[in-house]
Amino acid sequence: AKKYVVFERCKIRLERLKPGTLTFLDYFLLGAFSKLVATIFTYPFLTIKTRLQILKKERPEYANVISAFMAIVKNEGFIGLYKGLNSKIFQSVLAAAILFVSKEKMYSFIF
Repeated sequence: AKKYVVFERCKIRLERLKPGTLTFLDYFLLGAFSKLVATIFTYPFLTIKTRLQILKKERPEYANVISAFMAIVKNEGFIGLYKGLNSKIFQSVLAAAILFVSKEKMYSFIF
């Protein structure tokens, strides 16, 4: 849901800066940017959730969300919350960019 909020807000700002119809490339870049922002903000929660699911029984420091967060930051630094982000960004940003281009083009075709 966050990517849609970012997309719509950025789209409104871009329409003010660039009056007229936005291009395919505009929508593609807006979609990619919105997913990038959403992923950067939500990825630590996904990391914690995954670690809890996998390690909760094996490691007592992963008893709950707060303790898992503290254990990751203590043992791996803040950057540990973002392990694996590179591959996630490539996959999800490209998919979101295509999704938003398709959505906007269908919307303009229908309405």
